Amino acid sequence: MENETGLNFYNTIAISGEPLKDAETKAKSQQKIVLDFFTENKGKSFTPYEVYCNLINAGKITQLTPITSIRRAINNLTLECHIQKTTKKRPGLYKQLNLTWEKC
Repeated sequence: MENETGLNFYNTIAISGEPLKDAETKAKSQQKIVLDFFTENKGKSFTPYEVYCNLINAGKITQLTPITSIRRAINNLTLECHIQKTTKKRPGLYKQLNLTWEKC
């Protein structure tokens, strides 16, 4: 499961070697967890924050996982056509409206 650039981790901090491999492995694992969540909840839509909270409550990730990691996974899965953005909006973490995604 790789996005169209061939990478799952967005290397904006210019790491290399083993740290980059570790980050890529972790990102790929997070992406699989997010895809599994959408697959298990086909027919329902979720904001990134709802995905984050559900995964924490299910014990799939910890609160140490950055919400940006969930957003990155959602972006990659959208690019790969595994999930799709909907037109539905719901309040997110800071009560601002967020779009939702669902399994294709």
